[in-house]
Amino acid sequence: MKLAEALRIRMDYSKKIALVKGRIKECVKVQEGDDSPENPYDLLDELHILDFKLTKLIAEINLVNSEVLVELPSFLEEDCFDEGSYNPGFKYDEMMVEEGEVKPAKKTLCEALSERESLKRRIELMQFTISAGSVANNFNYSKSEIKIICLINPIKLQKVMNKLSEHSRIIDTKIQELNWEVDFEDVLETIIKRKRAESRKVRRWYFF
Repeated sequence: MKLAEALRIRMDYSKKIALVKGRIKECVKVQEGDDSPENPYDLLDELHILDFKLTKLIAEINLVNSEVLVELPSFLEEDCFDEGSYNPGFKYDEMMVEEGEVKPAKKTLCEALSERESLKRRIELMQFTISAGSVANNFNYSKSEIKIICLINPIKLQKVMNKLSEHSRIIDTKIQELNWEVDFEDVLETIIKRKRAESRKVRRWYFF
């Protein structure tokens, strides 16, 4: 089973839980003299089983995501932004730089997912800032009124946002590709075997 299939099963469990919760809501109260279409206690049992399966699967997916490595592209700030423009905080490890070239960074899939979410938040922040700055230009004023000026450069911020969006798309593509390449069960089995071996070593050392 591929990692993408495990993610689909996780989504299915979440949908089933939502459906069971809806069924519980419909059957916990009935008009006096009527019978409930379903036993709410049976539905609670079903809900607990689904939640247990979902929790177990999420833990396994997190283990796999922490094990699998992915190469993420990096880019130099000067390639993306003009001198004096806003610096969005992109940094790259010195170990990634070799003879003036930036090498792809190897990170876990878990780190890649976190970076993708971080980029989404930065893009939303840029959109919010550009939108807030554009409001200042919508005021009509006369000579006797206070002039409203915009303190940001929307063009430069738009350039930053475009680069963030491009980087986000690249990372998302890498993640999606990896989801269909990684054998979920094989990686999970490897992790479990390694943990068992490490546990046996600890026990042998303890009784030595």
